[in-house]
Amino acid sequence: VDNKNKNYPSIKIFKSEQVDDQTIYDIAEKSYCLEDATDSTIKTIELLELLTVKTNESNERFSQFNELGLSFKSAKVKASVSTFAKNIILTSKRMENECHIFSETFSEGIFAFQQAIIIHFSITNDFIKIQENIKSLEPLAPALANAISGIEFMRSSISQLPKDYNSLSSAKRQMISVIDMIIREYIEAKEIIIEVLKSTENILDKKHRI
Repeated sequence: VDNKNKNYPSIKIFKSEQVDDQTIYDIAEKSYCLEDATDSTIKTIELLELLTVKTNESNERFSQFNELGLSFKSAKVKASVSTFAKNIILTSKRMENECHIFSETFSEGIFAFQQAIIIHFSITNDFIKIQENIKSLEPLAPALANAISGIEFMRSSISQLPKDYNSLSSAKRQMISVIDMIIREYIEAKEIIIEVLKSTENILDKKHRI
């Protein structure tokens, strides 16, 4: 990305052009968006964990209904299914919101972080510090990979829900759609991190040799 826009602050600095203080401070502040993206990921996992608990509770209830000989047409069974479907829909809406937050804050935060550490290195030539900053990004890709695995496991569980009830089938489709969207975002984010690490190391390596 750094080679596509000659107006990026770090590129200007490499060309010995002046970058105003406000721009540098704005970049530093935007890098904190990564914390918001991290919080959003944590909340997404928490929502999935809560849904898992509610799913287990519903399964226990359905097992009890089965032991009592209640059919799927029973009013009591239908009511419980509707409650379960509502929980899935509410969770999917909250997860979708967190996905949008993650998408917006991650892309802005990761790019600002990259710009900030390059600018810092250009000013200070502190190679050890910049290596520490780059290293701080390295756990993000495997962390996202673990999150993807957990979300894919939930997708598999949701897809196995019975198709006997319209409300549950509708909720299942909605949840799977949201889960697929989150997986796509996380995969893309993981690829961005890998690319940012690679491009930043290349830029700093060239700068260091100079």
